[in-house]
Amino acid sequence: MNYEEYLEQLGYAPGSIYRYSQSVKEFSAWLEQWKIEASALQYADLLHYLEELKKRSLSSKSLQHHLTSLRHYYSFLIKEGKAAHNPVLGLNVKQQKLLPHSLLEQKELDELFTAYQGELQNRVILGLIIYQATRTAELQALKLQDVQLRKALLHIPATGKNKSRNLAMEAVQILDLQQLLEKQKGEENLLEGLRKGSRNLSQRLHKLYKELRELNQRVKNGDQLRQSRIAHWLKTEGLRQVQQKAGHRFVSSTERYLQTNTEELLEQLKLYHPRK
Repeated sequence: MNYEEYLEQLGYAPGSIYRYSQSVKEFSAWLEQWKIEASALQYADLLHYLEELKKRSLSSKSLQHHLTSLRHYYSFLIKEGKAAHNPVLGLNVKQQKLLPHSLLEQKELDELFTAYQGELQNRVILGLIIYQATRTAELQALKLQDVQLRKALLHIPATGKNKSRNLAMEAVQILDLQQLLEKQKGEENLLEGLRKGSRNLSQRLHKLYKELRELNQRVKNGDQLRQSRIAHWLKTEGLRQVQQKAGHRFVSSTERYLQTNTEELLEQLKLYHPRK
């Protein structure tokens, strides 16, 4: 049985079989050029091949097509007893469209909070977004008892797709939260008038972001601020830990914020695994 017959057994249409076969022919020619046996291919070799493909300015979709073809090819080789493992498993090309183009630096986030002199409730909201990556629905759901000032802890309840979590508060947030708690005595919600379904919050946030843009023109919206915080967490903490802090139910949601993209991986490859 050859590769085309194997693909046919998998149920692929003739057009797909042809494209996958052409992809494997290109790959085989590259292996021959570098004198690499298909059965001896390593992960670093795959990244080098990916680099060659990227030089042709292929789209992420086209690059993924090549990798899918190779994944099937190595499954075929294993079935035929010509390879012991599939080096392409787990390697995917993700389209870089999930992050905004301009996340804010840690210094910019800190300067925003320090420079903003708006009303107390808005300062509390700003702190919750840029330090705890809090979503709009979570802001609406916060109760007075969710704030533990003595322990400098904030409990964020589960809402929609997000899980509940307990996060440390920054020292710069404590005074504002303390003042707000005293002001809100007798209330149930931490942020008065911002209950679920209220237009008050969207109006308040619109005004807040407009004021923030006067301090830093790069500010766009709450999603950008939240994503900036998650991206900074990922620079110093593990993926699973950040998943918990962000309230993501699935680790794939957290992976979107990883700053290391394909180009950066290839640059590292050139430094540490140069091909002569």
